Amino acid sequence: MFYEGTPVKAGDPLFTVSSPALYQSEIDLLEIVEETQDLDCREASLARSLLLSLGLDRWDLQQLVEAGNPAPYRTVSAPVDGILVETNILAGSVFEVGDTLMRIVDPANVWVQASAYESDVKYIAAGMPTTVRIPYVTPEEVAGSVAFIRPVLSHHDHTADVFVRAPYEGPAVLANSYADVYLNVRLPDQLLIPEQAVIFAGENRVVFVDEGQGRLQPRKIKTGRRTREFVQVLEGLREGETVVVSGNFLLASESKLKAGIDQW
Repeated sequence: MFYEGTPVKAGDPLFTVSSPALYQSEIDLLEIVEETQDLDCREASLARSLLLSLGLDRWDLQQLVEAGNPAPYRTVSAPVDGILVETNILAGSVFEVGDTLMRIVDPANVWVQASAYESDVKYIAAGMPTTVRIPYVTPEEVAGSVAFIRPVLSHHDHTADVFVRAPYEGPAVLANSYADVYLNVRLPDQLLIPEQAVIFAGENRVVFVDEGQGRLQPRKIKTGRRTREFVQVLEGLREGETVVVSGNFLLASESKLKAGIDQW
């Protein structure tokens, strides 16, 4: 019996199924071969193709023809080496075409599902190189690339799923672990200031502009994108103006006491 998290090898028997359609198709192939004595005739070729589409492989077909007996039960084996991360099988359960019965992942290849805001999707494309960090597993960075972008936005947060494939040889990663994905995107020139220069006060974004001779002016700005170090300024500042980076907490506290945030 296999459980989620169990390592499996290609060829390991996973479960046994009974399929009336498969069983009848096996009988049909044997009857055609018996009548025609020709495994390569058109009817036999069609019957073999049907059995292949139903899940048998060429070795199964060879054994079926050599034995001459259809099998009412078939054992499904693992197609690849990997770790079983999902199983939806119970003894005696019934499944339909398209149902996911088991899911096996290759631990040497990490798939990361990231989320990108609608405004950022236009900068992302399949094939872009990425850097993946799995903070709770390893401090090492893993190089990867964007495999594809789901062309549907989430109703919940209006983001698009971005799937990243990253060859991986580090410590074991649990399924559904958190990861950070970084991409280098080339953007047009824009006005940036250090993140430490911005005071976040509710919906307001405020900076202190140095007017010279020891005078500082609190000024509301409109911000755009953010990185780990910089904030994009859309409105409220001009190129060349000097803003205060350190000591903003003390400046903000004093200004709030004197004037109040709404008067900035």
